[in-house]
Amino acid sequence: MADHLTIDVDSSQADDGIVRVRLEGELDPASAPRLQGEMQALLFTAAPRELVLDFQGVTFMDSSGIRTVIELSNQLRDREGVLVLEKVPETPRRVLEVTGLTEHLDLR
Repeated sequence: MADHLTIDVDSSQADDGIVRVRLEGELDPASAPRLQGEMQALLFTAAPRELVLDFQGVTFMDSSGIRTVIELSNQLRDREGVLVLEKVPETPRRVLEVTGLTEHLDLR
């Protein structure tokens, strides 16, 4: 399975505690571990109080993507931070709605 996810980190607001990450492609078993690893490194180095994942370019998300989002949200909450999902398109939004996560995540 090929990894078809682009991860673009914008740390220009890191001094304000906000890091934005633009995702483009598929969040699936091939790409979720890489996203998790890159976000772990980011949490360690930048320690954002708000991590904003821009989902506008995400075309597909399965259970491995859901797991990654939940783990990131929990890790940020443990650090008194927040995970924000921004510009979530219909397909991944539907996955989040069906699993009940829209009630527990900050979607903008």
